[in-house]
Amino acid sequence: MGKKVRPKEHFISWDNTIHPQCPEPELTMGIAKHNDCDFMTIFLQDQVGGLQVLRDNQWVNVPPVHGALVVNIGDILQTR
Repeated sequence: MGKKVRPKEHFISWDNTIHPQCPEPELTMGIAKHNDCDFMTIFLQDQVGGLQVLRDNQWVNVPPVHGALVVNIGDILQTR
């Protein structure tokens, strides 16, 4: 008799985070450079900037486009 093959189990996680605008933005520090270790991050942009990407060893500001969705591919989806 043939061997039973059990389908692989998959894990799906969804995190919904809202970052309200700071009433005193001149006091904000942001966070240190980092990788997103998850699968994918989707940002709904408003008029407030702050997103940067590393390109050619320089941090580049991503201009905000109000209402745009920014899709950031995390480490899990990348290949080396």
